[in-house]
Parts: sequence; structure tokens; C-alpha cells
Amino acid sequence: MRLMPIDLGVDFTQGEKWKPHTVVDRNLFTRQNPASAAVLAERLLEVL
Repeated sequence: MRLMPIDLGVDFTQGEKWKPHTVVDRNLFTRQNPASAAVLAERLLEVL
């Protein structure tokens, strides 16, 4: 049996397909798809 990250207690969020969705957790910044690139860049600039 293969364990999925969600089975190990990972918080998982998902936005609508092809809509911007960015998640920030302390120093980890991630995005869902190319539509999120601008939002991710703005979030990164806020902390710099």
C-alpha cells in the first residue's frame, strides 16, 4: 500500500482549474498552475 501525503497529515488545498491559487506556509511559497505566476510574484515581493 502506498501512502499519499494527505494520509500522512499534509494540509491540502486546491483552487479552481486554471484560476490563480497560491499558498504560503512560513518560507514555502507554491502555486497551482501558470495562471498563479503573477500572484506568486506579488506574494514574494511582499516579503522581500
